[in-house]
Amino acid sequence: MKSSNPLGMMGMLLTVSTSCFVSPATGGGADHLKSQLDVVEPMQKKSSATAFRILFIGDSITRHGFNKTTTEKLGWGHIAGMAATTEKKDYAHLFSAMVQERLPEREVEIYFHSGGGSGSAAQRLSAIGEVEGLDPHLVVVQLGEHEKAVNGEAALRSNYTQLISAFDAQVPAPLMLCTGVWNPRNLERGEYTGWTATIERIMRDACKKKGIPFASVEKYAMDPTCSGWGTSKGVQWHPNDKGHAGYAFALIECYDRIKK
Repeated sequence: MKSSNPLGMMGMLLTVSTSCFVSPATGGGADHLKSQLDVVEPMQKKSSATAFRILFIGDSITRHGFNKTTTEKLGWGHIAGMAATTEKKDYAHLFSAMVQERLPEREVEIYFHSGGGSGSAAQRLSAIGEVEGLDPHLVVVQLGEHEKAVNGEAALRSNYTQLISAFDAQVPAPLMLCTGVWNPRNLERGEYTGWTATIERIMRDACKKKGIPFASVEKYAMDPTCSGWGTSKGVQWHPNDKGHAGYAFALIECYDRIKK
């Protein structure tokens, strides 16, 4: 990679969407801890013959912008996967660097799709046209945190399956990896329960049916040392530097298996 900063790689101006989703408390769940401020980065494929394009489709864990609201209310004042202390330490950049090490003859380029709303599979799917023509070599999907139980299992299954099938017609088809959901709650149980466990199961099963490697991050979410960075509960809920490293390790294990 030329730079850990995809803006430098693509030579583009960056803008941040004007809407910041910071939901109010909603009972005993974790919704009140979730924030999503999309970073709008126009897709512009480079012409390098040696490029290896990685497209990340995710929510705040993949990419979170900042503005006056996030700085004042969340203590969040930089662009990165929340809650990595720097962009270089978020999972997308850590994982991309690992891929670059395995492909010294290629130039790894990083792209992000974070359009469509607050980060659900349905919202990312609704804006999938924004990446048309990018022709990624690898697609990484990191979602699940913004799925609502009220919408039901069938809706999640349908939307998620459509999203991970969105590149089926590309020739050649890209490699694809998906991560599990993140929810550092009920740590005393040591495993996901309730709707979180349902989300994990539905996404895992959808990936299994399509032969897509699934990188669960449950063991990192259940490790209290993998979250807690920041000055607000909303930021602290997200994976810290160690948690992001966990994502990267889980993904590179899947990548190495499919590249053997």
